Amino acid sequence: MRIQVVAPEFDVVTSYSVRWAEEAIEKLREKYVVRAMTGRPYTRQEVERVFERAFEMFVFYDHGNEDALYGDENEKVIDLDNVELLRDKIVYTMACLSAKKLGVEAWRRGCRVYWGYYEPFCFTLAEEHYFKRFANYGLMLLADGVPPAEAKRRTLQLGQQLIEELQKRGRYIAAAVLKQDMEALRCYNGEIPPSTCPFRRLALLLFGRHGWHLRKLLRSLLRRLLPFL
Repeated sequence: MRIQVVAPEFDVVTSYSVRWAEEAIEKLREKYVVRAMTGRPYTRQEVERVFERAFEMFVFYDHGNEDALYGDENEKVIDLDNVELLRDKIVYTMACLSAKKLGVEAWRRGCRVYWGYYEPFCFTLAEEHYFKRFANYGLMLLADGVPPAEAKRRTLQLGQQLIEELQKRGRYIAAAVLKQDMEALRCYNGEIPPSTCPFRRLALLLFGRHGWHLRKLLRSLLRRLLPFL
């Protein structure tokens, strides 16, 4: 497994997440070839350039929104215009909200796995260690080849254990925040991205990833059926 990690640092939040990423990098390097860009802002060009090298897994910590990952406060380094870069990659990100649009589009275009969050990923400073364990756990599982759905199941199981530990310590706010993070976690291809279209939902159920391209799928089926009509 060859892994590329990008963990920009440009504000208070990323000063925490970059430490989480660096701890994960240290563990990953015990088994895998890992290239890392951490500890400063990164430009779109710098991030796009890493895709010129061969690797299987792309890891990104931390800031994002519904349709982008950010290399600094204002610069989108991966968005809907260059999401094709994620094709055939296992993508693991902590980026807030990115599973809403960016992750769905990456999955549609052939991303092997997109691990991200549908809502903001939040944590409490005093209980940072608990959130770091939760955030990094799935990364290790996917790198080790655990199937996506199973990796998510185990991660949620760990999350529940951490919540119980927090509650025993009287850290109820932290427990509630971690619960929200768990509910926001998405793992496409361990699950299928949601659709508001009832016909597409049925197509996704029947045909998996190919069902997202509903019109193309219908045309293909029609061409196959025409000789028999």
